[in-house]
Amino acid sequence: MHGQSYQIGEGVTPDRAKARALYEKSCAIDPDFSACDYANELSRTLE
Repeated sequence: MHGQSYQIGEGVTPDRAKARALYEKSCAIDPDFSACDYANELSRTLE
């Protein structure tokens, strides 16, 4: 959710690089957790 905030500028200045880093961090924490799946989906929309 934190990465999504940066991706769309919800409460923060939009920053696609920061969003991508946060998405990657969620997968580094636990690649088998559903948050990683969601982060991967959102990351694809950054391309």
